Amino acid sequence: MNRSNPKLEEFARRHGYSSFQEMLLDRLRQRQLAQPEEDEADQPEELYEEEEYEDEEQPGEWEEAEREILRQIEELLDRFPDIENPESLREEGLSAVARMKGGADTLALWQRIRPVGLGLSDAFLLVNLEDILARQREAAWQAAVSSLAGRAHLLPAAGGALDDPPVPGSVFQWYRALNPNVPEQDIRAHYHRAKRKK
Repeated sequence: MNRSNPKLEEFARRHGYSSFQEMLLDRLRQRQLAQPEEDEADQPEELYEEEEYEDEEQPGEWEEAEREILRQIEELLDRFPDIENPESLREEGLSAVARMKGGADTLALWQRIRPVGLGLSDAFLLVNLEDILARQREAAWQAAVSSLAGRAHLLPAAGGALDDPPVPGSVFQWYRALNPNVPEQDIRAHYHRAKRKK
């Protein structure tokens, strides 16, 4: 079994040890204290071999911890699909999370909130809430601007018929006499078009 596995090292750090090797040595010391004294020269080697045998026989807490970490990372990626380099998160686990913006704070917060049933994605949200809200506001703003830009052709053009000065009274009466059902807006538009042509 490879003892320098980064996931095992991370698991040991989460349990308060500086390395996986230190965690193993501590477990050996605890076993030695729990067992009645035997031949001390043979005991550490036998315990280490027994530890190896137990790890290979039982898919114990190491595999469960690794599955839990992967499940938490998948939940994080499902909840925040815009996270960069999702494959490095899947491959490297919590060490990749630690390198993200606010990653160390996310992991520290997750340690505190995990006992109450909150996940890594919850910790990420709490640590990065301001950035997430800012990105959402920016996306909403861009969507609104794009929507308006797509409808700009429907807006009246500057300098249109409504911006022109009114038609003189006698001319307006003449237009109205010729076409009594034409709206005022059309009369103004025709009058100013004819005036510009002259």
